[in-house]
Amino acid sequence: MTIARNYEAGMGQAVADRTINRPGEQWSDVSHRVALGNSLLDQKVNDYPALSHHLLQASTLMSGRHLQHGDVDQPGRPMEVFSNCSTAMLRFLNFKLLLSGSGVGSAYDDALMVVDWTKQPNVVPVIDPSHPDVASGRVKGFLSLRDAMHLYEGREIVVFHVPDSREGWAKGIEQIEKMAYQGLTDHILILDFTAVRCFGSPIKGMQNRPASGPGPLMDAIVNVARLRGATMAPWKAAMYADHFQAECVLVGGARRAARIATKFWRDKTIFDFIDLKRPLEFRGKTREEVEELRATGFYQSHLWSSNNSVAVDQEFWDALNCHPWMKQADRIQARKVWNAIMDAQHGDGTGEPALLNVHKLTMNDTDIEQYREQAFAGSKLYTPDAVTLELMKELTERVLAHSYHYIVNPCGEIVLFMLGAFCVIADVVPFHAIDDDDAEDCFRVVTRALMRVNTMDSIYNLEVARTNRIGVGLTGLHEWMWTRFGLGFREAVALPMTAKAAEFWNMLKRFGDAVDDEAKSYAKLLGVVVPHTNKTAKPAGTTSKLFGLTEGVHLPPMRKYLRWVQFRNDDPLVAEYAAKGYPIRQLETYAGTTIVGFPTAPVITTLGMGDKLVTASEATPAEQFRWLRLLERYWLGETRGNQISYTLKYDPTVVSFSQFEKVMRENVPTVRAVSVLPQINSLSYEYTPEEEISEERFAEIVAGIVAMSEDVDRVHVDCEGGSCPIDFSKAGVV
Repeated sequence: MTIARNYEAGMGQAVADRTINRPGEQWSDVSHRVALGNSLLDQKVNDYPALSHHLLQASTLMSGRHLQHGDVDQPGRPMEVFSNCSTAMLRFLNFKLLLSGSGVGSAYDDALMVVDWTKQPNVVPVIDPSHPDVASGRVKGFLSLRDAMHLYEGREIVVFHVPDSREGWAKGIEQIEKMAYQGLTDHILILDFTAVRCFGSPIKGMQNRPASGPGPLMDAIVNVARLRGATMAPWKAAMYADHFQAECVLVGGARRAARIATKFWRDKTIFDFIDLKRPLEFRGKTREEVEELRATGFYQSHLWSSNNSVAVDQEFWDALNCHPWMKQADRIQARKVWNAIMDAQHGDGTGEPALLNVHKLTMNDTDIEQYREQAFAGSKLYTPDAVTLELMKELTERVLAHSYHYIVNPCGEIVLFMLGAFCVIADVVPFHAIDDDDAEDCFRVVTRALMRVNTMDSIYNLEVARTNRIGVGLTGLHEWMWTRFGLGFREAVALPMTAKAAEFWNMLKRFGDAVDDEAKSYAKLLGVVVPHTNKTAKPAGTTSKLFGLTEGVHLPPMRKYLRWVQFRNDDPLVAEYAAKGYPIRQLETYAGTTIVGFPTAPVITTLGMGDKLVTASEATPAEQFRWLRLLERYWLGETRGNQISYTLKYDPTVVSFSQFEKVMRENVPTVRAVSVLPQINSLSYEYTPEEEISEERFAEIVAGIVAMSEDVDRVHVDCEGGSCPIDFSKAGVV
């Protein structure tokens, strides 16, 4: 029996219409086309009935990439658009993957910087005056190709006509990168954008969503060109180049940029990295002075497009603990790094940079030496240039000689080879399954579905074949834990473990064992390697909203809060929302962007949990660390698990700095990775997506709002008991 579901009224329908649905679709239509497209990847086994069953009842949500792009044409499409997570050590590959919607991780260790972007050529973006975006005034101030050829006559000129595609845009960045590698600083590189489609044109591969036009990339290249001749280290120039390109992706509208930047604790430049995102006003001040300064107003973080983490290993912790086998210089370095990170995390109010335990990542270097003989990147759609292949060889040697080979994706849930790698992910919702057996079947079906995706062509074909990496995740965990076991968060992590909690954790282990078993048997059937890693817990921020679930393994953020949603300043809905009484703010960080605040009450607050309901800021850091350790033990397991993506939230008015440092020192070495975020209103970010508000403020805002239909979130107005989703239908831009 299949329990057919539809989206959660309000938020679920809105998110689906904005990111997943094609015209006129409902969840049943999405379930059919996604199951069909995926099952066609394996002609031997007809998995359509099983996958369709679990999609229709939403016991699996796959991930947003699959839900958006999955259809009968899937076998002929590139794997990139179905992949959530990736790594890239070259800037053009980083850009290509961001354009494909992938979250990208990059290591900026000194030893890995092959290209110095301060030695790039003189880059000149041009466009023909007849281009529609020039005629409309959307693109201004750029020369034509003819004028540029006249202007630079007599110089060494290279002209590249940028093709109108994701691959074409990446090729444009590749031209800069390979010439920087060659040190051709005296050359003129003219990038001609005349062939790029105009603003608003439909993008077929994005279900006809509107194109951004050439303007954002041309502006980004102007910024990248400013790095030429700059007095900065290669790693920092690379971070600036990636940031400028990420800004361009954000402007695109239909895509977003998600990045993580890591740097090794032993690097001499590690302190510059720790300080990189800190506002200038914080530099050189003590933590106490910074906290006093933050109390006076907002200070903008720098290079905000990436999450930054310091890569640490066992030697870091040994040095920090002053073990006698560690050199005195290492002990001093570790202590300085630790102090700088703690001051920034707590004092700056950002939780950054994080700490990534690279020695705890699940590692498997089988067949890694093949990259000495074969290029690590290339596909049917994208072939690197000859000079770029030489660059890739040098980079390969540096990575293989490095002290560690693996980092994570931006949200931290997947282990990835730092040279270049992918992972495909899906969410399983045992809360929506018919019973425990049906839930286990879903974990097995999803395992097979993800392994089929890995048979598609991609820029990292060799690494996908080497690792066959997948990420079977789960979401809506707290709802299932309560409705299936009558278990609240505190009882789940309590010591000693209760019989009820043991039943829950052992059921998670049963599901994890099923993933291991299915991955092994299906790999044999397909004739591929057994996935190096197969289980995860991702944030699930978008997919969870489809059915009003808590996100991934996270606690509900708050009982009542404003969910801030981004709109373009010129979106007509902004004025309409303002007139209806919604809180409105214009941002400085994201130029041309306005945020609208929507009063929200999570569904889990309506399940009758009483005092067993615990929100993120109400759980102590120690309780949350135990939650992570239990998830790593019972869900991920010892050999085939990826990571748990988790943001540990805490209230700094309750947890002092000394308490914070103590709990971090005791617990961070015991988990693979964790992000921390203080829940305060004066963060060193211009806004956070969720802002807690009191019952009184919630009621005040709701009372001031004139009811309307929205396409943004599961917003509650005129609510009884904190839950009354509205039926949204109006199209908007977020």
